[in-house]
Amino acid sequence: MLFMRVDRVLIKTQNAVFKAPRGSSTQTTTMNRPIYPRAAFFSYGFRPFFLGAALFAGLAVPTWILMFTGLSTVEFLLPPRLWHTHEMVFGFLPCVITGFLLTAIPNWTDRPPISGLPLMGLFTLWIAGRISLACTWFPHGLAWGIDVIFFVAVAAILWREIIAGRVWDRTP
Repeated sequence: MLFMRVDRVLIKTQNAVFKAPRGSSTQTTTMNRPIYPRAAFFSYGFRPFFLGAALFAGLAVPTWILMFTGLSTVEFLLPPRLWHTHEMVFGFLPCVITGFLLTAIPNWTDRPPISGLPLMGLFTLWIAGRISLACTWFPHGLAWGIDVIFFVAVAAILWREIIAGRVWDRTP
């Protein structure tokens, strides 16, 4: 196994042999290709968070319209207008921003991207915040606490990467 630098990220690679086209002087050529030891979905921050934001918007907007117009009797932890405001400010927007930041951090710090279990945990925390507000029996304080924990976790990860990469010009 070799290590290859791709887009400033160190990736494990293995040699792969490819046949050269007929008529060429070389019969085989060796090329490095990346090995992904885990699911590609959790290999970069934009994948789960951008997909999650798109799916959430596709479900939340029609649900809110039905609730607001009175065509649906579905109830959430908050009244329709407050639920919509909360989910746009504390649900959709942070999801998109987190996806962007987790994708940009490796380029800013020359460090590998946040992936695997830490990314799964962060995404699960975001989903837990959305589900907690959809359940009327869930305690208000705990539902809001999950959203706060998500913000703290994102900030901690970003600061850890900035400090480890020693890129002080990226600090807020």
